[in-house]
Amino acid sequence: MEKNKRISPGTNPGEQKQETQKYYQKLLRELILQAEGSQGYLAIESVAWLHEEVKPFSKLARQKYADKDYQVASELTCTMLEEMTRAMEHTDDSKGDIARIIDQSLNLLMDIASEDLTRELRKYLFEYFISAFRKSTFYSWNWHFRMLDLALFLMKDDNEAQKILSLLDKDKYADNEEAMQIRLQVIRQTKGEKEADLYMQQNLAHPAFRTELIEKALRDEDFVKARKMAMEGIRQDEKEKPGLIFNWYELLLKIAHAEQNPKKIIEYARFLFIETPDESFPYYWFMKAQFEAVKWPDYLEGLISELKSRNRWSDFNLIAKIYIWEEWWDRLFEHVNQNLRLNYLEYYEKYLSDYDQPKLIGLYTKAILKLVEEKPDRKSYQEACYFIGRMILLGAVKEAEKLVKSLQNDYPARKALLDELKKIK
Repeated sequence: MEKNKRISPGTNPGEQKQETQKYYQKLLRELILQAEGSQGYLAIESVAWLHEEVKPFSKLARQKYADKDYQVASELTCTMLEEMTRAMEHTDDSKGDIARIIDQSLNLLMDIASEDLTRELRKYLFEYFISAFRKSTFYSWNWHFRMLDLALFLMKDDNEAQKILSLLDKDKYADNEEAMQIRLQVIRQTKGEKEADLYMQQNLAHPAFRTELIEKALRDEDFVKARKMAMEGIRQDEKEKPGLIFNWYELLLKIAHAEQNPKKIIEYARFLFIETPDESFPYYWFMKAQFEAVKWPDYLEGLISELKSRNRWSDFNLIAKIYIWEEWWDRLFEHVNQNLRLNYLEYYEKYLSDYDQPKLIGLYTKAILKLVEEKPDRKSYQEACYFIGRMILLGAVKEAEKLVKSLQNDYPARKALLDELKKIK
């Protein structure tokens, strides 16, 4: 079949058929076969073509939904979901074309499930989602558990709840967090909040459960309980899952704010300021807000001393941030000069230039001379010339020209350097 022969979801080559799931399956499989060609694989250009050819099917499904023809919308969407998932198994979907079709199909199924469906259609969809999960139709993909999410949305009675739970009673789902979340929702809907809380309490190794119970204790102003669970979370995760402890410190900070406990706010904010440098801004101001103006500088000097003793790039950056937030420009210059690197200068240029541009140009000159002296290779020469160009952009044309002449005089035998210097504009 030629690729340019369009297959419409509203027509059937040969004879007309009813709009059934089998009918749409046939059309979609024909499209996939066309896209695969003789190679039996969907290359990236074939995926783009297939995406365009499947668009009318997606459009029709959405139109049927708008027309309240939920039966046809469901059948077509379920078929697209299955066939596009099969196609994903042998395709280059690096641009996400097929993934978008799948995502749109899942969203439409949720929209349909949210409607006031007939008893028969609700039952049909519920059983479809249960069957898809039981048969592992989408097991290797992220939307495997979405089937139970959708089934849960349609669930009406204890019998259906038990069907969902029975699917999760397998060893492979014992510690699965998605499975535990679905089980929690079934318990919540069928047995109420008390039983749901008990289930979470019995499974506190699941971070989402611990977080939810801490948040609940906070709302109830049971700060002792909230703090105890957060501290237990730190002890539980600090070795095996150290990335999770920041969540527990965040909650401890939230508890300290609720208790209006300045000492604890400072303790937890300080930890998070140091250990999560990319998100340090709010924690800095949380600390500062707890101090009287006259006492803050002494505390800050102690914090700076601690950061300097650790000698990490992230700590260097944190110290620079402190100088910027406090507008201590002389100390920022000194800090950068003590750790003189061109990339540091460029990063802090916007602050240093506004305060003392001649001093900044002097640091650029010093760093460029150091680079050329220590690294006699073309890549380093190109880097040096790039930063000479930055000096020119800052308006230091004469200083740049003087630096170029100095390098030409000092290294007349370095042909690669002389060649790169000639390229500076």
